Amino acid sequence: MILFADEPTGALNSTATAEVLDALVEAHGTGVTIVLVTHDPICAARAERLVYLRDGRIVDSVEQGP
Repeated sequence: MILFADEPTGALNSTATAEVLDALVEAHGTGVTIVLVTHDPICAARAERLVYLRDGRIVDSVEQGP
């Protein structure tokens, strides 16, 4: 299963943001692949892999570990 999320925490306060990110991490732990788009570095810090895009092209990729 793949879950696509476009700015899922964009309009949330910090408490709700943490709850959403915790739920996504839990889902990922069950085998769900998550593709998440964000401009929030706190949200991105929770990811195992970051892929940076510029003008629709991949310009960098970083593995962060769980």
